[in-house]
Amino acid sequence: IATASRQADSEHFESLVAAYDGRLQRSRQASIQAVTLARQAHLAERAALFEGAAAVREALYGYPDESSRHSLVAGPLASGRDVDFPPAFALALSRKSSSASAIVTRLEKQYTEDTCVHFIYAPALRALLAMNQGHPAKAIELLTVSKAYKLAQTAVSISVHYGALYPTYVRGLAYQQLHKPREAAAEFQRMLDHPGLLLADPIGSAARVQLSRA
Repeated sequence: IATASRQADSEHFESLVAAYDGRLQRSRQASIQAVTLARQAHLAERAALFEGAAAVREALYGYPDESSRHSLVAGPLASGRDVDFPPAFALALSRKSSSASAIVTRLEKQYTEDTCVHFIYAPALRALLAMNQGHPAKAIELLTVSKAYKLAQTAVSISVHYGALYPTYVRGLAYQQLHKPREAAAEFQRMLDHPGLLLADPIGSAARVQLSRA
């Protein structure tokens, strides 16, 4: 099991690096292998986190249907505070608001006093949902509580090396929707100023693209 776990992690990290470099097909191949190895080793939660990473990748690259497929596969594998966030984020980013809303509502009810849920996960998700409804100013307001935790690591980012600085990315998108390019650029640049937190998360590449647009 330990060997399979290491192999699964290695394929997952390769998937992240390939996606960051823009090698989408290689990233997809590696993530499939990572999930397969994790499932063979009966590491359901790890497999769900790998599927979540694939869902986020596809959402960032503009493939909402592929993103939704990975999100739906992740759900039955495992559930919980950390494994539920990546699929929900991908769904919200892909404008699949009803599915994302159901997940964030469940997280808020189940983890009523959890710092990560209430100051990182839920604000990022609620802000994306507000933007999907055309309310970027509300999104900025919802993200206010996340500012004190803007450089915080989550269990996802610590264990599988993606998921850090997501509220910052969403805040940048909200400022873009508000037609405030200077403020948006500041948020994306803030992400790029912390490569030790981003690592090879493809959201770092997305931040570079959004910074150029801003």
